[in-house]
Amino acid sequence: MNTKPLPTLLLMSFLSFLFGPKTATAQVKPVVPLEEATATCHGLTLKTGSGWETELYSDDNKLFSRSLFTIVGLETVNDSTWIMIDIQSVDAKNKPHQGCRIQVVCLPEGTQVDLIGLPVSGYFMYTYMDALLLPRASSQAYILPASLKTGQSLPDVVLDLQRAFPPSKARRSALNRSHRSWETYVIDAAGTIAGELAKNQIGLRITLSKQQVHEARTVDTPAGSFPAHRLTATMDIRNHGGLAVGNSTLDMAVYRSAALLPNVRSEVYLNGKLSSYEVLKRIF
Repeated sequence: MNTKPLPTLLLMSFLSFLFGPKTATAQVKPVVPLEEATATCHGLTLKTGSGWETELYSDDNKLFSRSLFTIVGLETVNDSTWIMIDIQSVDAKNKPHQGCRIQVVCLPEGTQVDLIGLPVSGYFMYTYMDALLLPRASSQAYILPASLKTGQSLPDVVLDLQRAFPPSKARRSALNRSHRSWETYVIDAAGTIAGELAKNQIGLRITLSKQQVHEARTVDTPAGSFPAHRLTATMDIRNHGGLAVGNSTLDMAVYRSAALLPNVRSEVYLNGKLSSYEVLKRIF
């Protein structure tokens, strides 16, 4: 059972989707792209089959999970580039998480992230008592500006989620026997929050505020050294009734490089102390 507080790993998962000791043997299997294609996003040349790998650690440097992000689809529509990213992950004991796909739209003014893939993320499926966090339609996109400058303030981000418990294992087995995958079932159910998913729902609202862009610095990672701006923000988690949830206020820092689509490094702080961090492992 993971012992990190829910808000901490929730934020780390959220930051990963925006772009984004048996530890050494954890491996993630790549996926096959839909078709060969190339495109550009703010000066970056992208191609299907390329991607990156990240590692999520606790504050005591113990590996929590490793995730593989693979570009499986690219399409240029007018002045926008649509990027489909497949996410596969395993924990430190090599146990696979439920995979998902997210859609990133590269616009002239910035990068928009479609969070519709969020409910089938392994972080949410296996960390939080097998509950699902389903994003509401009003908060499934966030635009990160294409150009970052020191001293720049970014708008607040509000993400509304509905937490619901999935069907029993027996029910999931029955679904599999009827040739309906668990992932498909979750995606279908997310549209209406119906059936067993309607039980024990808890609405959550996550707010990222006080976002600031700080000076650029060189950040060392296993994938290499990159010049990156440091972005900071405060996260608040409350239920839809307005009550704070657990350790509801956290601070985060994200390192963004103009030369990369993913984050270089992400950090979460609880009461001013580092709680967890994610680093770029490799680029392929």
